[in-house]
Amino acid sequence: MNILYTAFNGINNSSKLLLDKIESNNKLYLKNSFLSSVESLIKEIESNDYDLIISFGQAKLPDDTIKIELIGSGEESYKTKYDYNDLKQLLN
Repeated sequence: MNILYTAFNGINNSSKLLLDKIESNNKLYLKNSFLSSVESLIKEIESNDYDLIISFGQAKLPDDTIKIELIGSGEESYKTKYDYNDLKQLLN
């Protein structure tokens, strides 16, 4: 399975620190700018064939908490088609 992992760049950004620990050649560090991050992601997925994209973000949550976002929103909303139940059980 060809998976792309994305996270926002930054020195102390938790999503970047998490992405640094993943052993994969398919990593994309996004700028903390909506327009440039969307452009970078579109360019990446147009030039490669990925089965799955896992994007890490940063939200104010209690320590040791992971939130699985099912709907990404901006100008449009996108609902995942990924069956996240296996991932949820693994993380529990």
